[in-house]
Amino acid sequence: MPRAEGIEDLLSFFQRREPVDEWVHGAPHPDDLDLRRRAAAGIAAFDDHEAQWESRYLAFGLALIDADRAALDEAVADLQRLTSAVRQRDHQQSLRQVASVHAFIRGELDEAGRLAEEVLATSLETFSLSWAASIHYALIGPVREAQGRAGELWPQIAALAEHSPEFVTWHVVAASVAYATGDAASLDRELALVADTGLA
Repeated sequence: MPRAEGIEDLLSFFQRREPVDEWVHGAPHPDDLDLRRRAAAGIAAFDDHEAQWESRYLAFGLALIDADRAALDEAVADLQRLTSAVRQRDHQQSLRQVASVHAFIRGELDEAGRLAEEVLATSLETFSLSWAASIHYALIGPVREAQGRAGELWPQIAALAEHSPEFVTWHVVAASVAYATGDAASLDRELALVADTGLA
C-alpha cells in the first residue's frame, strides 16, 4: 500500500507519547482491547516505518496482555528490525524498555535489570527525575521482586515519596515495595497516605 496522504496527522498522536506510558499507568481497560487490536491492524496497513513500528509496539502490548509468547517474540523481533529504519524520531530508548520487559519474560533477570538501569541513565538525560524514576520502577520493580531483592528499592522510593509527598504514585509504589518485603508498618503507613487522597 502506498504511503497514505496525511499520515503525519495520524502519527502525530504516537509522537506525543512514550510507549512505556502503558506500563507506568496501567494496561488499557478490557473494553478497549478490541479497539487496540483494530488500531494495530489499521496502522500496519500504512507503508511507513513509523506506522509499522507503532503497530508492532501495540502488538507487543497486546501480546503481554494475552500472555502470547510467540506473538510477543515476533513483535520484539519486528521492533528490533524497524527501529533503525524510523526517521521521524529516535526509538532506541523505547526499544531498551521493550528489551528489558522481554528479558524479564524470558527469565533473564540480570539482563532485564541491566537494561532497566540503562533506561534510567538515558531517561535522566531527557526527562524529569520523577518521570525517569517512574519508567525505571515500571521496569525494575518486577525484576527485583522476582529476585527477592525488592528491599533494595526502598531507599530510592522512600526518598522520592518524601521529596514529592503530594505525588500519589510514589506512595503506591512504596506500599508495593513494603508489601514485597513484609514491612507491615510501612505498608500500613503508605496505604493510609493513599487513602487520605480519596483515591483508594
